[in-house]
Amino acid sequence: QVEAGAQMLEVFDSWAGDLSPKIFKEFVLPCLVRIPKEVKAQLRAKKMVPVPMTVFPKGAHFAMEWIAENTEYDVISLDWSMDAKSVREQTNNVRKLSFQGNLDPSVLYGSTETIQREARAMVDNFGKQRYIANLGHGMLPSHSPDAVK
Repeated sequence: QVEAGAQMLEVFDSWAGDLSPKIFKEFVLPCLVRIPKEVKAQLRAKKMVPVPMTVFPKGAHFAMEWIAENTEYDVISLDWSMDAKSVREQTNNVRKLSFQGNLDPSVLYGSTETIQREARAMVDNFGKQRYIANLGHGMLPSHSPDAVK
């Protein structure tokens, strides 16, 4: 993907929060540690500049500090159920991280005014430093693409 021009990569783990913290730490975290290390090493071996990498551990509220402390991701993407301020507090002293998210996709069924209000509240909650505004998960087939304009 980077060779084809991708400027950022994202690792999605849509089931991360369905695991217990113990199982996540034992089986998932080692993989999340290995992926960015290997991707960046392979890019360097090809004389390419490593691109920023994002991880999306959906529902894994308990894992934010582990991910921040142990992995080389540049961005942690939060689902709509996570509180941005709490995650920033948990990870603030670890290293400089950016965050992405976390508008509840169900808001896209609302009026334009509702979507705008919720988007503003999301940005206010995250703050404007080291932040990428995005949905807290993917769009559904029943969502109107016009809702995200």
